[in-house]
Amino acid sequence: MDNQNKEVKMSKKCSNCCYWEASEGEKEGLCKKYAPHPSVAKSFGGDLFPCQWPKTSAEDWCGEFEPREEGKEKVKKSGTWGRKAKK
Repeated sequence: MDNQNKEVKMSKKCSNCCYWEASEGEKEGLCKKYAPHPSVAKSFGGDLFPCQWPKTSAEDWCGEFEPREEGKEKVKKSGTWGRKAKK
């Protein structure tokens, strides 16, 4: 693999994606490309099925990467997805 292809692959990681929301320390975060998915968790009263966004490492990647636009903020916890609301 030549250096240019290696640089492109390295830049297509979760931390550079417009759908990724960083958590503590920005080493992990949540992928908000799609709605939260149900997961199974055990509790004292039985099984729970909470919905949550997938947790990923900043260095992870997937086939649905979309770069964050220059000058746009990262995904906000308020649900604005880093883009201004249309009027």
